[in-house]
Amino acid sequence: MSDPLTRFLDAVHDNDVDDVLLDTPVVQRAVKNLERYGEDLGENIEQKLKNPPPKPPVPTPDYKESAFVKPKQETTLYNVTNKEKDVPVVTTVSKIFKKASYSVRGLTASADYKQDDDRYSLYAGEKVGFGWGKSQGLTNKNLKAEYNVNNGKTNIEYSQSSPLHSYSISVFNQDSNNGLNAGYSNYKGFNSAFSIDKHSASLSCGYNKNYKDCNVELSAYATTGDKYSNPFAGVSGRITF
Repeated sequence: MSDPLTRFLDAVHDNDVDDVLLDTPVVQRAVKNLERYGEDLGENIEQKLKNPPPKPPVPTPDYKESAFVKPKQETTLYNVTNKEKDVPVVTTVSKIFKKASYSVRGLTASADYKQDDDRYSLYAGEKVGFGWGKSQGLTNKNLKAEYNVNNGKTNIEYSQSSPLHSYSISVFNQDSNNGLNAGYSNYKGFNSAFSIDKHSASLSCGYNKNYKDCNVELSAYATTGDKYSNPFAGVSGRITF
């Protein structure tokens, strides 16, 4: 394991990292606000989409167009607009160990081992690290720690998902820049994300849903800009028939 990742993990060696994150007041407020922003945006969009929507003039990039085009120094705006989470996962079950499987997502591979309700993962490739997951009924909880060998970014993330909604909270460090990311989505296709570090803060809200004859993607973002001194916002969308 890399020294930067080891040092970062030593600072949060408590096994209850997920509880520590979720008990932090700023994180609790972020999750509640993200949920509210996502649901409010969703209600407005759902009303407008009762009739076929016009084609938006500016398309949003999909994961094929954006997930692998990464800036060396990832900004908060990149954190809330990138499509890495949409990169498909290819999984192969081990023929030797029945509780083991292997997965590839983008430029990172993982070896996964399941024991009862617990899952353990080791990552290698663009990102190295390890993860833990647990299933409780229809709810999945995951905790992972990763180090990006290409840009030196270290990230610890806790996520929880169910058929109704999912959210994630992560803390990161890159070149002495510490920050926090949070994301929320629900079964209706509404999502929102927030990212903050010492250079900037950014927020995005979006809607992604398959209809009978088309797929609709709409999103809006706002950022303070670099050094909190150049704020701007934008909207974009894509309709695929």
